Amino acid sequence: MLSDANGLIRTDLVPAFDCLKQSSDSFSTLLWLRRPSTRLLFRDLVAASGPLSHEQLDSLEPRRVVDRLRFALMDGGVLPQRDVRIADLEKWIHDALTTVDRRAVEGFATWYHLRRLREQVVRKPVGAGQAEVARRQINAAVRLVNWLQPRGRSLATATQHHLDAWLAEGHWLAHHSRTFVTWAVRHGHAHSLNVPRRQPTDPEHFIEHDERWQLVRRLVHDTTVPSTQRLAGLLVLLFAQPVSRIAVLSQHDVAQTADGVTIALGAVPLALPPPLDALALESSPNPVRRAARWAGRASRGSSPAPCPDVRWPAASSPVR
Repeated sequence: MLSDANGLIRTDLVPAFDCLKQSSDSFSTLLWLRRPSTRLLFRDLVAASGPLSHEQLDSLEPRRVVDRLRFALMDGGVLPQRDVRIADLEKWIHDALTTVDRRAVEGFATWYHLRRLREQVVRKPVGAGQAEVARRQINAAVRLVNWLQPRGRSLATATQHHLDAWLAEGHWLAHHSRTFVTWAVRHGHAHSLNVPRRQPTDPEHFIEHDERWQLVRRLVHDTTVPSTQRLAGLLVLLFAQPVSRIAVLSQHDVAQTADGVTIALGAVPLALPPPLDALALESSPNPVRRAARWAGRASRGSSPAPCPDVRWPAASSPVR
C-alpha cells in the first residue's frame, strides 16, 4: 500500500511501514489497512511529496483515519509528539475566523487561549473540556462581532446599549462572550463594555431517594438503552456529575490499566467500579482497549513492540 507503481517504498515512508509492520496487534492492524478509507489515505500519502510530517498528514483526508495513523506514528517514534487537541483547535480557529473582522478575535484566540494551552501542554495534556470552553468563547466572540457589523458598529464603537441588545436576543452562546469582552476592553479593542456574570440557577426538579435508586437499577440492567447513555446517567446519579462535563468526555478520558478502568472527570482519574467499568469500555472503540492491554503487558515486564497499536484520536466520539 505504501509502494509506488514500481513496487518500491519511498525512503521517507519506510519508517511508517516498519512501525505498522511491528504493531503488537497485527491482526487488527491488518483489518484496518484493508478498509477502503485507509487504502485511499495511503494512496494519497504515496502520491504526496516531501518528508512524512504532521503538516503533510494535516492536508490528507479522511480526518479520522489520518488521526488514527498519526497516533500510531507518534507512539512508534516516527513522528514527534503533538497535542492533537491544540492542533484541532488551531485549525478550527483558522476556519472560524474566515467570516469575521479578525483583529480582536484573532488576538483573543491566539494570546488568551492558545498561549495558555501551549504553556500548559508542557506539564499535562489539554483536556477535552478546556478545548470546548475555548471554542465556545471564540465562537461567541465571532457571533458578537458579526452581529455588530450590519448595524454599522465595530467592537471599538459599540456601546453597552448594543451589547445589551445582543444579549437580550437570548442566544445560548451570548454569555460565553464575557471573557472575550473583558479581554477586549483590557487590551483597548473595546471601551466601557461589560457582560454581567450569569447567575447560577438551582435545579428546578429534585427526585426522591427511592426514585434515584430505581433509575440506577434500570441503567445498570436495561441493555436496550445504549451503553453511552447508561454510563452518562450513572455518572449523574452516582457521582453528581453535571451533564455539561459528561457531554465533552471522549474515549481519551477512559483508560484501562492492570488495576482496572478509570475515567478522567477531574485532575485525578476516577476508578470505576463494576458495572460502570464495563459500560465505559463499551463506550470506547476496541483500539482503546487493545492499547490498554498492551500497556498492561508492558507493566508486567514483557517487551512492547516498537510501534504500539493503532488507536483512535483522543478527541473523537464524545460520550453523550
